[in-house]
Amino acid sequence: MKSFIRNFIYAFGAQLVSLLASLIVTFIVPSLIGVTQFAYWQLFLTYVTYINLSRLGLVDGLYLRFGGKHYEELDYDLLAQERKVYIAFQTLVAVLLLIFILTSNLEGDRIFVFGACCVCIVICNANNFLNYLFQAVNLTKYYSMAIVLQNLTWFIAVIVILTLKIYSYKVIIVMYILGFICSGIFLSLHAKEIVCKRKKKISINIVWADIKENIKCGLKLMLALYAGNLIVGSAKMIVDASWGVEVFGYFSFSLTLANVFLTFVNQVSIVVFPALRRVKQDRQKDAYYLMRNVLSLVLPVVMLGYLPITIIVHWILPQYEQSLLYLPIFLPICTFDGKMQMMCSSFFKSLRKETILLVINLITLSGSIFMACIGSFVVQKVEFVAYGIFIVIAVRSIVSELILSKYMDVKILKELIQELILVAFFALSSRFFDAAYMFIIFGVLYVLYLLINKARIKRIIGISKSFK
Repeated sequence: MKSFIRNFIYAFGAQLVSLLASLIVTFIVPSLIGVTQFAYWQLFLTYVTYINLSRLGLVDGLYLRFGGKHYEELDYDLLAQERKVYIAFQTLVAVLLLIFILTSNLEGDRIFVFGACCVCIVICNANNFLNYLFQAVNLTKYYSMAIVLQNLTWFIAVIVILTLKIYSYKVIIVMYILGFICSGIFLSLHAKEIVCKRKKKISINIVWADIKENIKCGLKLMLALYAGNLIVGSAKMIVDASWGVEVFGYFSFSLTLANVFLTFVNQVSIVVFPALRRVKQDRQKDAYYLMRNVLSLVLPVVMLGYLPITIIVHWILPQYEQSLLYLPIFLPICTFDGKMQMMCSSFFKSLRKETILLVINLITLSGSIFMACIGSFVVQKVEFVAYGIFIVIAVRSIVSELILSKYMDVKILKELIQELILVAFFALSSRFFDAAYMFIIFGVLYVLYLLINKARIKRIIGISKSFK
């Protein structure tokens, strides 16, 4: 528990910096660079999310295989050789993709966006090799510090835009890449045993055998994670193709407002998987009950952020008021996706049930694409696409929780119904009440929800005290 709390504090601190950086990018940058420029920045963020597909599950395999181990137990020489092969492959993929982009008929801005993604293939994936290792062996402090260095460049980007008056998304992308370079240097300094030192040379056959084992082990997990990312990403791409980059910008901005909270929750969850691997099997059930109920009681607070976000957007970014139409639909996603990423995914990985995670995410992705296509080509309303994302993510979370509760032999139906009523009320009431009334009504409803669950709260406190 002490180790978990210490790592949680590191991750929490890093995510406070990330949250502040996200708020700056979300609320200040759009007012500086304009709607179209911001839309290209969002386009870059949409596609850069998928550059890790070229890792083929290798680092995911490292994460699963070494999860719960200690850094001193690692074979530094073998990992050093694997890292060389891995970076060489990423470079080859980036060069081939860049050649394809430069010979295509894309417009100038899109060439810049996709070209920057090619650069990120090498830099970001090189970082991921060490990031995943540090996460697996519970050295969260190094990963967290790397996140802080990575996000500090947002502040520099804003200063450059303001002082030099270069009102371009390209400044932010350059600073994004620079942030990863800085964090890569930091990670390398703290992984000298892998990056620099060599005690013995490993046979290439042994290296290839271990690489294949990592890919075999991690490919399902990587595909599951990317299928999960594409649930929202595919809908955004369809919106871009159907309504153009400006409507895509409004739609993405609304998702960004919700993701400010979700990213914070998801990144803090990095401490959960290695901690779960070190929890004794007879305490897994208690750990599951504790995590599920804490998240169920805390995550709905995010929806109270609707009023302050609305006020800020009206005041600072009136040109993005159209995005507020989708915000009451996307904020409840934080409740479902937060539990999915922080709890369900972590437990499925710990139990080595990544196949179940992959199947669930692939089915959900198919549902998201179907709903987005209906919204774009049949109904022809962006709002329908937004509701489609909400529905499929909610269903994914509910199904995952029901499956996981069977493994843990815990009954959750009563609690699940309460949570669904709370979230559904918020999503539907936005059509009848303005932000101020919703804040008051939902606030009262949330307090009643806590009072009804006083017994759960007492049990949570009791179980948490037992983890010492």
